[in-house]
Amino acid sequence: MAVGFANTLVVTNAGAVYCAGNNGEGECGVSSATTPIYAFQAVPGMSSGVTQIAAANSAVCALMSDATVKCWGAGGDGKTGTGTFNLTGPDLPATVAGLTGVTQIASTGFAGHFCALKSDGTVWCWGVNYQAQLGLDPTTTPGVGDADGAPAVNVPTQVPGITGALSVAVGDGNTCVIKADHTVWCWGKNVNGELAVNPTATTTQCDVASGNPFPCTWTPVQIGTITATQVAFGDSNACAILTSGDIACWGYDSFGAMGKTTSTNTYQLTPGPTARTFTNTKSLACWGGSGPGCLAVDGDGSSWVWGENGQEELAQDPANVGDTVSNVTTDTGTGPIPVAGIPATGAAKAFTSNEACILFTDGTSWCWGDDSESGFGDQGNGNTYIPVQLSGF
Repeated sequence: MAVGFANTLVVTNAGAVYCAGNNGEGECGVSSATTPIYAFQAVPGMSSGVTQIAAANSAVCALMSDATVKCWGAGGDGKTGTGTFNLTGPDLPATVAGLTGVTQIASTGFAGHFCALKSDGTVWCWGVNYQAQLGLDPTTTPGVGDADGAPAVNVPTQVPGITGALSVAVGDGNTCVIKADHTVWCWGKNVNGELAVNPTATTTQCDVASGNPFPCTWTPVQIGTITATQVAFGDSNACAILTSGDIACWGYDSFGAMGKTTSTNTYQLTPGPTARTFTNTKSLACWGGSGPGCLAVDGDGSSWVWGENGQEELAQDPANVGDTVSNVTTDTGTGPIPVAGIPATGAAKAFTSNEACILFTDGTSWCWGDDSESGFGDQGNGNTYIPVQLSGF
């Protein structure tokens, strides 16, 4: 399963991909003249062999059973990895040339890039490099990407200095890996402490030519002293499942994004626990575009959420959460809260973008949040805090 920007994709037990929601850039594998896709439909050419799916903003990639990758959607900024910058229309599903031995792919609905982990522990990324999220110096990256000429790479390119990686995670303008010793290393923008370093201490800058530079680094930075099994990145917020099974967060501490009962509205540079102790956490996902937050599945199969309810990602009536209807958060004394309206146990994996979804061990899936483009396959109902069970695939 994957959550893109106002669309949702699922992988069936047979390895087929189905898609519903925004298709403005061909994210559902068909002409972008057809959008949104109101009910889940099969992605052409993707009827079998898919083992994992990942969705960025306007593009999708699938990991195949032969350890290759296929991508489709907007190719103008290199996200489809085709070797060209297609500015005239969407790319249909096609194999990414030269990318083999892949064990994991990663992106997020607000990101402009993808990364792939190979079996040899190296990491390869492609797409937008405006914020050094590919691990490359933006000043030496061709500025021939999307319409604004942002630095971009249209073929998978190895991230320098990364070997022995166990997993890779992608945020809006950042990328992280967990190394063999379970330490966490990240790169990209550091405007709000995303790298667990004070932005004033980051000496390298991105977008210098525009006259509006911001702190960033294309050299991997270790995140504190934590050891982890999974990392999840939103925009200016990030959290990790620690080897202890608990969760720690860092970045900009606002709107409950750190999972605490209060927010400081400044950088949290030392990864710290949420207000709830998690035990043997199974899965973690974070969002950032509509106001930061995270969704987690604890070891007992229960689902928990925290942050801002900007598009009702907290699965709570906006009138009943936090301080005001327009700015509802979980930093007014609650910290993580259980997700309402779904089974209390049996959750397996969390997914977020401008919507939030939980996949259960029985194969069912539930989503809530932004349904304005019919990402839940139900004709589209705007924002909804009431979880919808997905069907039609």
